[in-house]
Amino acid sequence: MNVMSAALRDLFTEALQAVDADGIDETRTYLVNLCCHCATPEIFRSERPETGTPALTWLYAEARARPSVETWRRMGDVALAVGGLFAPHVERPRALVGRRYYESMGSAAYATAAGHARHDAFGQLLQSLARYFRASMDALNQVARQLGLPGVDATELLVQRLVDDPASVDGHRALGAQGLGLVWSSGQA
Repeated sequence: MNVMSAALRDLFTEALQAVDADGIDETRTYLVNLCCHCATPEIFRSERPETGTPALTWLYAEARARPSVETWRRMGDVALAVGGLFAPHVERPRALVGRRYYESMGSAAYATAAGHARHDAFGQLLQSLARYFRASMDALNQVARQLGLPGVDATELLVQRLVDDPASVDGHRALGAQGLGLVWSSGQA
């Protein structure tokens, strides 16, 4: 490992140490490696003649045509990296899809990869990535913000989590820790 790679790994490791989220302890090392991998263009290379991030729809088609742990995992990795590290790009007003799309596609991709994997530690890791996809995506968003990249506001993420799952005890606890709470309304004044 060269000096630059070691420094980058240390940077991401330190940033992820500051993140406390559901399931993060199970996936922290994988997330560090994914962040380091995102610093190279390899993860975003595609067989298709497109620039930028490969569209999940093409990765899905590739995984369906050649199903394997690797094709499904790559789709999950791209969804996690884009939805987490580049959240404002995904949530921009002109975007055709948002973070929920990346969450749905990514968690399904990791779950499918886990189904193709052996029932060993790697298969369990893929299951954890599927189960805690949203928390992992939010953790990568926090890393992006710590490193000075634009990110989605943490309060906005918590409110969205509670809108999606009003019974989320962790969401209510985290919002309360910020001195905030939700007031539910029937929509009538």
